[in-house]
Amino acid sequence: MSINPVSTYRIQFNKNFTFSDLEKIIPYLHSLGVKTIYASPVFEATPGSTHGYDGTDPNRINPEIGTEDQLRRISAELKKRNMYWLQDIVPNHLAFHENNQWLMDVLEKGRSSEYASYFDITWNHPEFGNKLIVPFPGSELEKILKKRFPSAEHYVLIPWQDTDKKINYRRFFLVNGLICTNIQDDHVFNHYHTLIKKLCDENIFDGLRVDHIDGLYDPEKYLRDLRKLAGESAYIIVEKILEPGESMSANWHVQGNSGYDFLGMVNNLFTYRNAEFEFTTLYYDITGDNKPVQQQIAEKKSHILHQHMQGELDNLTRLYRECGLADNMNDEETRKLIADYLVNCPVYRYYGDCVPVMERDKGKAGEGVKKFYNRCMQFTGPLMAKGVEDTLMYTCNRFVGHNEVGDSPEFFGYTIADFHEMMIHRQKHWPLSLNGSSTHDTKRGEDVRARLNAVSCFPAEWRTLVLNWMKENESLKEDGFPDKNDEYFIYQTLVGSFPSIHEKEEIEKYPGRIAEYLQKALREAKVHTNWTEPNVRYEEACINFAKKLIQENSSFRKTFEPLLEKISHYGITNSLAQLVLKFTCPGIPDVYQGTELWDLSLVDPDNRRPVDFVKRKIILRGGNSEWSNGEIKLYVLHQLLKIREQYSELLTQGDYIPLKVVGKYCDHVIAFMRKHGRSAIIVIVPVTFALIDNDQHDFTEALHGLIPENLVKRQLLHISDLFQIIHVDLVG
Repeated sequence: MSINPVSTYRIQFNKNFTFSDLEKIIPYLHSLGVKTIYASPVFEATPGSTHGYDGTDPNRINPEIGTEDQLRRISAELKKRNMYWLQDIVPNHLAFHENNQWLMDVLEKGRSSEYASYFDITWNHPEFGNKLIVPFPGSELEKILKKRFPSAEHYVLIPWQDTDKKINYRRFFLVNGLICTNIQDDHVFNHYHTLIKKLCDENIFDGLRVDHIDGLYDPEKYLRDLRKLAGESAYIIVEKILEPGESMSANWHVQGNSGYDFLGMVNNLFTYRNAEFEFTTLYYDITGDNKPVQQQIAEKKSHILHQHMQGELDNLTRLYRECGLADNMNDEETRKLIADYLVNCPVYRYYGDCVPVMERDKGKAGEGVKKFYNRCMQFTGPLMAKGVEDTLMYTCNRFVGHNEVGDSPEFFGYTIADFHEMMIHRQKHWPLSLNGSSTHDTKRGEDVRARLNAVSCFPAEWRTLVLNWMKENESLKEDGFPDKNDEYFIYQTLVGSFPSIHEKEEIEKYPGRIAEYLQKALREAKVHTNWTEPNVRYEEACINFAKKLIQENSSFRKTFEPLLEKISHYGITNSLAQLVLKFTCPGIPDVYQGTELWDLSLVDPDNRRPVDFVKRKIILRGGNSEWSNGEIKLYVLHQLLKIREQYSELLTQGDYIPLKVVGKYCDHVIAFMRKHGRSAIIVIVPVTFALIDNDQHDFTEALHGLIPENLVKRQLLHISDLFQIIHVDLVG
């Protein structure tokens, strides 16, 4: 693909959406204008896997979704249409499952197995010796193991609840069912990537997306090896979450990342930053919580480490001593020292020579120091992810639109100038990085966030409604549940995700969706309930509360629906504006499956529901642009995909030049030029449009005055006078 995929469309494969299903929609995707299929993992996974990240054999295509021959046929069809394939790969871990034959060989033969080095196991464990923990008693795996290896010569069964305290293999995050690999070993690397290399060599795979790069012992080495394997022309990106002010490593021979950073940038652009004080005050008045976010992060990370990663912390404590770094400290002192180091790491991880060491280890050198700190870096990422993404983002509810991967609960909007600066940097350093807005991992769909950003424009009205709701709905609670924080979380969730009043079928499905979502959200919060010890009484009370709120003709609906109608209107404007920016700002635009229409989905599994491609095909063929049902979004997306292909060189290589907007609307318009040679595209979209809707006529007049009359202009996209993409020929 000459390391430029132009645009990508993410497909989630599973037994209910197979290669055969993809073959049926290739004509639709081609007609839409998609240039690259961006595929979830396609290698053999645990039976019934809904996502493919629980692989069992990286050298076999998952039989539940298709065959290698089918993949070749699809590739040939794509090549006829000048389309490409970007493949998601998962080098960090495999499933702890009986279908994982490498693992089963280790369970049978122990350290003498030829695959013993394939997995990240702490052998010579003080409690378990050279036996591997199998934390699945009572499962089908236990029965299989006892039948196949009745003497258990090389493993030990322990209750799965005990693995937070005792573990001797590296897990993916806290998932017992995923065992991590030693992909830094050249032999393991080569064996694991045998089929991947073959498909890259045959140009079946034109690019690779590397899952969880932060979990690898030596990411820089891995990416160097992967580039050699895939070839210089392959498009390679990594899944990487960046903290504020953090940049991607310049030593990685990749085109960029999977787009979470762009999501955070554009999300903050559409938040009305001047409302931060009002939202902060409201949240304090509701919950009494004014604890700084950074303090909350440290507390959540500490909780995860001490309650759910004790085994990992103990292993690091022993490693510190084995590396000759503990000096005269006892184990308890060493454990506390390492815990503080892990909890206070401000980013997901550091790399190579940039890994900071603790004060007491400064000046020390040797392989022991390198080994210990590289090992620590394999756990700072999971600790951050579990503490922040999977805990704090369900408890810190001041404004949940920013509780998102690539974003932060601490943020409340960027200025237009901030955004321009970020885009200039992006064009200079990562012009081919993905621009994401919805993914399989996002907490909320892109149009949920677009609505919530519209809410930020009405702080006074929002405050009045929320406080009234809290008084009026007290009688709907069971035993006083939910608490105030969860109640506020529910109101924000409803205004962000409740279906349009025109979509009766979606409204009927919504109570079931919200019930499943709230159960997950409450367990992730780990305040009143959790995954290991669910408090069903609290969960059901919260779910029943939400269901009572949204019952037809409820008193809540009488005040909620007028707000929803208004917020939905402005959410549509935000949605189309962020769509235009995704396609015209530096980076490669990524479309998550089904988001051609309004994306009001919540976290997985809600965002992995089946997509009605027949409906989308009919809408595309009809060419209508109705606003209420999402046709306008598909229409705009179709136009943007055509623009992206026609002006691919300009939009990847062209400079990003901010255009100055003057007058009373300067804070509500973002305008910039993408310039390459004497050709340029000018982009103009509204920001926080809800604040100036009453002046829309004057506003559009101001937009028209931004572009000098003496330029040779051609309108590429024009929507209701609010959105402009214009191609201009520059002279002189």
